[in-house]
Amino acid sequence: MDTENNLFSKIVTNKYLTTLFGAIGFSFGIYATFFVDDRPIITLETITNSEVINFSTEIDDLKIIYGNQNIREQNNTLSLIELKVTN
Repeated sequence: MDTENNLFSKIVTNKYLTTLFGAIGFSFGIYATFFVDDRPIITLETITNSEVINFSTEIDDLKIIYGNQNIREQNNTLSLIELKVTN
């Protein structure tokens, strides 16, 4: 126990070592505050992009209603897109 106190007192009283530890701690604080980028990076990856309805063939009396709109009359397509979101 006496040797531990003696070693600790030598380290603390050594002004060069204390200054070095202080400079290392201060440098780490500046680095962590200003240079570490902690913003999330969100990426979107398209897994599938498939067409659900194909209007290439005409079928009489076929109406496709989506959201109170007739997709066939407006010449729109209905597609299913699967996305993968990563942070």
